[in-house]
Amino acid sequence: MLFEPTVSIWGALLAGCRAHENYELGELAAWKLVELEPQNSAYYVMLSNLYAEKGRWSDVEKVRKLVKDRRLKKDMGSSTVGVLECPLEYMILSISTLIYVFRM
Repeated sequence: MLFEPTVSIWGALLAGCRAHENYELGELAAWKLVELEPQNSAYYVMLSNLYAEKGRWSDVEKVRKLVKDRRLKKDMGSSTVGVLECPLEYMILSISTLIYVFRM
């Protein structure tokens, strides 16, 4: 390759590997992402999900321990739904607690 792959390239490769179930190459891409941006918790989540899809539970636990040891936090997710033709974005802390709703 004439240039070093960027985070965007590794991310696209990981997404393609998951879509086509190429877990070996996907694992390599995920670890490269962790190496390039070790403070980005999303890459650890993707790696953990990759291992979970293959039933590699001991590896899932190793990644979770790595996240804990590095004191990383996963960002809260959100979803958007249309209610009466008005999009609303919401975040949920738990099944019983609606955190925030606002208009987009």
